[in-house]
Amino acid sequence: MKGVVSVTQGRLRGVWRGDLWSFSGIPYGRAPTGALRWRPPLEAESWSEIRDASTFGPIAPQSASVPGVTSPADPAASEPHSEDCLSLNIWTPALPESPTEAPGQGRPVMVFIHGGGFTSGSGSVFLYRGGELVRNGDAVVVTINYRLGALGFLGHRDLADPDGLVGNWGLQDQLSALRWVRDNIAAFGGDPGAVTIFGESAGGFSVAALLGTPAAKSLFRRAIVQSGGVHVHALHDAERSAERLASVLGIASCTRELLERVPATELVAATEELGKRRPDPGMMPLPFLPVVDGVLLPEHPLAAVADGAAAPDSPLSTSVEAASILVVLEDGLDSPAVIPPTFAGLAPGFAGLNQVNFTLPTSGLSDGDVSIAFNTVEALNNMATISVSGYSQSAARVAPIQRSSRLPGRAVPGRAAFRKHSKKSRRALPERSAERF
Repeated sequence: MKGVVSVTQGRLRGVWRGDLWSFSGIPYGRAPTGALRWRPPLEAESWSEIRDASTFGPIAPQSASVPGVTSPADPAASEPHSEDCLSLNIWTPALPESPTEAPGQGRPVMVFIHGGGFTSGSGSVFLYRGGELVRNGDAVVVTINYRLGALGFLGHRDLADPDGLVGNWGLQDQLSALRWVRDNIAAFGGDPGAVTIFGESAGGFSVAALLGTPAAKSLFRRAIVQSGGVHVHALHDAERSAERLASVLGIASCTRELLERVPATELVAATEELGKRRPDPGMMPLPFLPVVDGVLLPEHPLAAVADGAAAPDSPLSTSVEAASILVVLEDGLDSPAVIPPTFAGLAPGFAGLNQVNFTLPTSGLSDGDVSIAFNTVEALNNMATISVSGYSQSAARVAPIQRSSRLPGRAVPGRAAFRKHSKKSRRALPERSAERF
């Protein structure tokens, strides 16, 4: 049946958009409500009839968008909010006649994790829809919703799961979505062995955390951090935030019995109040972050990556210009040039560049294993003044930068990849529309 795809839970009917297929609002987890609040997500329940996949699912509870103030990266004010938010969306150029799960068969898969400070955003906002990447990149694109705010990242030992998990409920959602992609993406023409995760801002933080998460090891092949870095809470920091939330709510402690009674709207309002307060010295101005709980995140992701958690299985790309990356996503401009580093590791403190809060392992990497994406000539030229700190000269092996036309899976004709796009040559962004895919 044309446009009908079979997945683990049942059959889905997508929508042909004239040049691609879209499947929206696909549940990958059960509603994390009641006793399932602050628990790892359960797999979505099965359905017997063909499920319509023409509309996006509800987004995670969050503060309402303000008409006239929000950007294309913010959810529309009309989008429904619900704790039953664990869904994903897929865009694909074509559906295979006979899906195969063999690695190397099918198109590369890109799974986008949205930003929003871990308190807002969704996989269905206008700017993050996957149509432009599909049209210009011949890939299968997936965007996801995950739990946000206190519902997604509240960490306290009084809420600990029987397995010892503390916080990271939204990170668990991301893992669950990636498992769903691994098990089902072949039905949409994707290669389950060629999954790239990428995210912006809090989505970039999530990608960095997943690089240091043992449970994510086999779920993706490549990772792209956009306008992000490695920002996590130690357990005591997470518990301090949780206790402050309880104080704002007017409850005595962070016990499950008390917190499960609090409506989602009150949790959102209390989180918004926390976000207005001055952060503790040295802390990010975000009330909730992924938590180094010793179980899901056994150690700080930086330490895990430095010990080889992301090598050689997960080549990493990071960008210093998130705004340009967002234009690429929406406007379909050429992919950024890739410059293979000629040194073994990177550390924070690049002269002339935005800080790159990431450390790459000094072992297990060969030239070309890691790439850095730049979007403008100015960013490229800044590479001439790069300094590497935290490594010995022999480990850094700083050498002249070699420009390269190599892009994974795509050839770029030399210097053409570095040209600037003038306003005249750049297509105007389309008007924001619910029909834009």
